[in-house]
Amino acid sequence: MKITMTLPKTILNIVKVIQKRLEISPSKDKIFPFSAWDFRDENGDPIPKPVLKSGLRQLAEDEAKQTNVNTETGKHHKADEEYYITVGMILSLAQRAYQIFKSSEAMEKRQLLNFLLRNCQLQGKKLQFELKTPFNGVLQANKCSNLLRG
Repeated sequence: MKITMTLPKTILNIVKVIQKRLEISPSKDKIFPFSAWDFRDENGDPIPKPVLKSGLRQLAEDEAKQTNVNTETGKHHKADEEYYITVGMILSLAQRAYQIFKSSEAMEKRQLLNFLLRNCQLQGKKLQFELKTPFNGVLQANKCSNLLRG
């Protein structure tokens, strides 16, 4: 995703002037010795050195901010992709939970039940339990005919 940023007119003018100077400057010149060049705005008026430096500093700061925004955006896109992959795997696992439980060894069954349940108590032949979070929310959502209504 490309984010476009509009620069203030003053900075755009400075950039244009610098680009023109760079095009016609000798190859031995470097960007840093600004005093070697006479920078002028589009009207031909000299651009004061403090204004030029301030504009260039602001431009560098804006570019750094833009780079950070692009980096963060990339991280968020990657996290979104990983989230959907994880959710897909969890839902697939949930669909096969009964077959997995049925075909598991006793120790694996105990681990799965300890993962899902808390406060297990046996009352006669009936097992009383509570589901751990977030499984209790999934059970509540399954009881609702419309997931938008609580």
